[in-house]
Amino acid sequence: MFVPEVPALPWCLPLWTVLATESPAGAPPSVQRLDALARARGIVAGNGLPLRFVCAGGSGLSPVARTWWLGEVEVRPGCWHDAFNALAWLTFPQLKSALNQGQHQAMAALSDAPTREESARVERVAACARACARFDTHGVVVASTQAQHGQIQAEHFDGRGNIGGRVFVLGHTLYDLLRHPQLRPCGAAMFLHVDEDWLQQPLAAQIAAVDALLARRYVGTLGMGMRTRWHRLRPWPLPDQAAVGGACRTAATAATAASPLRVAVKTM
Repeated sequence: MFVPEVPALPWCLPLWTVLATESPAGAPPSVQRLDALARARGIVAGNGLPLRFVCAGGSGLSPVARTWWLGEVEVRPGCWHDAFNALAWLTFPQLKSALNQGQHQAMAALSDAPTREESARVERVAACARACARFDTHGVVVASTQAQHGQIQAEHFDGRGNIGGRVFVLGHTLYDLLRHPQLRPCGAAMFLHVDEDWLQQPLAAQIAAVDALLARRYVGTLGMGMRTRWHRLRPWPLPDQAAVGGACRTAATAATAASPLRVAVKTM
């Protein structure tokens, strides 16, 4: 099945594994269906509460606070942006939970009136909050056999051939932007150094590994971990969809068949 409203690009494969069965006639999955999937998978919010997908409005809380305090993620019926956020929760549950915890902790720390001596700490916390939010909406994970992240990024920008590895899009805003072929959105990339054997694993195993590894590495602390690691986000423009050519339907077919498709990180 090919959903025309959703780009079947190689880096969108993680969500395609859900969309291929849960998006009839190209419409976003219903709130009720998304909630049933979350319950069946035992997904929890940042504070450990069972996660629920609910219709937007009525709580008086911000989306981050509502998820933290009530375990509820707002979904507007028929809204692809919200559906992509829900699908990201279903695909990367541990990482999304860690992001919710980190954003909540940062917001709580910023709500206290700082003294002059605390101004530097507050600025660090604010930077962490911005980085968490950016990765949540525009996050990209680049798993590559190259250990030098700077070299990977330079080659990506300069268009110097292929980079052996795989790109996983996490950010729900990126997925929404990718619905418009004329756009070339820019993600905020986190890099993982992997070996060739890792890249030969089935897609589902790779997704689970990325989810668990980044969740453990960045689970919400306002200490040294957040100050250093979240600031390592690098810009990562996604290629023009027109330049990808036949990869679109190849990716859709592979996702529907649960194929362990190996995708090269190609610069355009």
